[in-house]
Parts: sequence; structure tokens; C-alpha cells
Amino acid sequence: MRASAKSHLSVQPEKLIDSCGRVSDGTRTVFGYCSVNCEGRCILNFHLKGDELLWVESDRSIDDAAGNRQIRACLRGRSIREWINHADRLSYPLRRVGRRGEGRFERISWDEALDAIASNLSRVVQTYGNEAVYINFASGVMCANIMGFLHRFMNLYGGCLDGYGDYSHSQIDAAMPYLYGARDANTPSDVRHSQLLVLFGDNTFETKMCGAGGSVHLKDALAASQVRTIVIDPRYSETAANCADEWVAIRPGTDGADGGGPGLRDDRGGSRRPGLPRPLLRGLRRGHPAALGRPRIQL
Repeated sequence: MRASAKSHLSVQPEKLIDSCGRVSDGTRTVFGYCSVNCEGRCILNFHLKGDELLWVESDRSIDDAAGNRQIRACLRGRSIREWINHADRLSYPLRRVGRRGEGRFERISWDEALDAIASNLSRVVQTYGNEAVYINFASGVMCANIMGFLHRFMNLYGGCLDGYGDYSHSQIDAAMPYLYGARDANTPSDVRHSQLLVLFGDNTFETKMCGAGGSVHLKDALAASQVRTIVIDPRYSETAANCADEWVAIRPGTDGADGGGPGLRDDRGGSRRPGLPRPLLRGLRRGHPAALGRPRIQL
């Protein structure tokens, strides 16, 4: 048995860097932030020469300390220069001139592009009604940077077809009111008051490596409280490696059965959910490797 990884979980301080020498070549600094959809919105300082982005650094406004953290970008934010300067990034409108899939386009002006969009939107609404206009969830930078502006625009134009749920937490939205009465939850920092934390398919330490937001509060709470933590995940994720006291390595695709298992009883208990075979129910009840993939691993 190995000691819990949580003993090494405290965030290491990052001292301010002296960037004066690096900007003496004539670059100017533009303040911005990272728009990756991870809740962090970490600070980015863009150093430009003319209109070209030369290099990026993260938060350097303060020394990092407990309770006064730098909003420090992870590798995603720090590599944003590669996204902005990428050769395949569209920087002007293109109009298709060939058949779909041929890859033939011509460059047009912004005025031409806006006129074409307005003309076709007007044609669709007049021909089929506003019900024919649908705005997909998280289209473009919507949701990552700004919410609701396209719906507001369409509301001023007669409305549009709305959607239900999203790709991220529709099941949670439907299930939580039955368990807790509402879709509300405490902040991750409240974990410090718990005796047990179960992370089911939650890989916060990799998907939210940001310098601010829920992941930082979770790390601080785990480091301060040493709450017993169980991570259920088919793979040994960054989260399991950094904070798990116990890693339950289920087989890929069995998470639904594993989640429903604790609420079921096998045939000896007199009831079971239709459609689930008895061996699987017995395995779920006992934590059998045949159902869960591999035995539970104490870390």
C-alpha cells in the first residue's frame, strides 16, 4: 500500500519573472485571457510586435501564495500562440464555389459575407418561419466567451427554435432534482467538511488544469482536509494519480451498470431491475471483477 498522493497536492508557488528584458525589443503587451472551456479564464499577457503575436506569458501581477493565487494558465493557455498563428486558421471569409466536399472556395469581403448571411436568413424566415432557425449549443465561441447573444439577436427578429439540455450535463440536470430537490450544489471547497469524496468519471485535474475556478478550490480543500477520496475511472487518470486513496478501475462501458448497481438487490433480496442479468447484479453487489473490470486498488 502506498501513501496517498494528496500529501503532494499543495500548489507550488511561482515567483514573478522579470520580463522587462524580453520586451525591450519593441513588443507591446496586450492584456487578455484564455477562452478554453474549463471555467478558469486564466490571465494571458500577449506580447506583440506590430500585429504579430510573438510570445505569451500568464499572470505575473502578484507572487503566488495561499489565499492570493495567481490566475496562472496551463499548457492549453500558454500554447494559444500556436492556435492564433496557425497556418490553417481562417482569418477572412470564404465562399464555396464548387460542390460540397470538393474543397473549392473563393475569398470574399466581410461586407459580402454579411450580406449573404442576412439575405439567406431573411429567405429562410420568410419561406419557412422562425421555427426553421436553430442555434446549436456552444456554436463557435458562444459558451466559452459569451452567452446568449445569438438568441437575443433572433428574439429581436421573431425568435428561433430552442433546444433542450446540452452535451455536458443534461443527465445531471434531470437526476439531481430527484435526489436533492434542485439542480444546486455547493462549491468544491465544501469538500473539506466531508468524510468521503467519490469522483465518478471526474478527471478535474486534467480537464480543468486552470489557475482559478473549481479545480483550484478542490485541490486546496483536498490538501487541507485529507478527506478519503475514491476515483471511479477505467484509466489511471491524473485525478486518480494525484488525489485518490482508492481507484476503482471499472471496464469501459460499464459505468451505467456500476452506477445503478448500489440501488439494486439481487434475486435473494426479492427485487431487481428488469433487463439486468443476475450474475451482473451479484457482481455489482459484491464488487466482483467480472462486473467492474478490475479489483479495487488501494493507493
